[in-house]
Amino acid sequence: MALSLMAVTGQTLSTPREAIENVHKHWEDNPEQALKSLDVSGLDKKEQKKVLRKLALLINSGQVLQAKMPEQAAYYDTLKGHFEPFPELKPIWMERKGNNWRFSTASVQAIPDVYHEQFPFAVKVVHKFSDGRTKKLFGFPVWKMLGLGILIAMLVLVHWMLMLLTEPIFKRLLRKYQEVLEPKKFTQPLSFMAVSLLLVFFLPALQLGPEVGAWSLKIAKVTVPVFTTILFYRMVDLVSDHLMYLASLTEGTLDDQLVPLVRKTLKVFVVVLGVLFGLQNLDFNIMSLVAGLSISGIAVALAAQDTIKNFFGSVMIFVDRPFQIGDWIVADGIDGDVEEVGFRSTRIRTFHNSVTSIPNGKIADMCVDNMGQRKYRRYKTYITVTYDTSPEKLDAFVEGMRQIVLDHPLTRKDSFHVYFNTFGAHSLDILFYIFFKVPDWGAELKARHEVNLAIMRLAQKMGVEFAFPTQTIHMETGDSSKGLTDEEVKREMATITQK
Repeated sequence: MALSLMAVTGQTLSTPREAIENVHKHWEDNPEQALKSLDVSGLDKKEQKKVLRKLALLINSGQVLQAKMPEQAAYYDTLKGHFEPFPELKPIWMERKGNNWRFSTASVQAIPDVYHEQFPFAVKVVHKFSDGRTKKLFGFPVWKMLGLGILIAMLVLVHWMLMLLTEPIFKRLLRKYQEVLEPKKFTQPLSFMAVSLLLVFFLPALQLGPEVGAWSLKIAKVTVPVFTTILFYRMVDLVSDHLMYLASLTEGTLDDQLVPLVRKTLKVFVVVLGVLFGLQNLDFNIMSLVAGLSISGIAVALAAQDTIKNFFGSVMIFVDRPFQIGDWIVADGIDGDVEEVGFRSTRIRTFHNSVTSIPNGKIADMCVDNMGQRKYRRYKTYITVTYDTSPEKLDAFVEGMRQIVLDHPLTRKDSFHVYFNTFGAHSLDILFYIFFKVPDWGAELKARHEVNLAIMRLAQKMGVEFAFPTQTIHMETGDSSKGLTDEEVKREMATITQK
């Protein structure tokens, strides 16, 4: 049978590719030959031609990629036991009977339903219009050229209309950000995404053939996730700018640092999803790819435990907010201002002006003393005056210092302590214990400076002298019966001086 068929038509059905090409080449000019690729037993001549035409339209629409057609006569799928030329259009398959490959009886019965599910009404109209119109220009059917022109005109019109309709919407959304974000950055990918969807929808109507149609359809399908990814990538900028605006309204600074990190994370997420959907539209097996990445991810996770720990440490910092950017913290002997919080580490500017990086996994386990979150900054010292200060003058001096605290604009008025506290070894000690309501260390130093100068002026005005460590030696003089003589004292002093 195969030899006689080859001799008459030059076409055999010994491989799935040859059986499909037989339908593609002969369904119009030699339907009897094309029907040899189908098991049409039980159908009358009219039904056979209808099924053949619909199968040919499915093949020529680009639903089957010619490069994937098996060329082995003994081809066998160990999982399915047959060949599915349309993986996305089930249930249509081919099986080998004797030396020839054919579309099975069940597939032939399913072809009309698959055709009606696959093609919209508009495409069916084009297919109806193309029947019997085989006039060609430069070797290309005239109706296909007209269809291509109409499709291009329709896509241009849709693009123009979407640009016109969506630009005012994005202008309204971008009123706060027009200096940075332009409406065209969003309207163009949105319009191209819609055009790509329409191209995927109507391209099969042009019947470009198994090879050209398949590749054209794949390219059109890939453009959809490409423009979708571009659109959402730019939408991340819009959302991030809005989050940055909201963060600027809060007192904390950690959310200002969090927004850029969220921006980067969302952009990576959008790109990864776009790549996966693009590969899926190119018929890559995404599930096996994800499974492979999962196995590789386990190995990477075991090798990068510290990195993962630091990542979750950064998450805990952003969730718990133990400190803000610019806060003065003390942790595990490190003393300085928080300069940056990243996904891996926190950078601290020490008071030596050096930068210390602490892994977030480690800092999450530390006991962090946040000096920057203090509502008030304590100032504790002792004012020492000489012992010859009278009780009345000492009491007046203490009252004067209390008034200095009350008069200063940056001191806490409801909680401070200024009292004569201790009889020291060399002085009368006055406890000076107050709080400053200031935002940072520099303002605290300035406030201390002002209070200290006011205390010095008060002491000078009242004649109060500040004490410092002194030693007074009392030596008795008299006759030998009561102690040393003057000469003996001089000799003793000379001996001490020599020593």
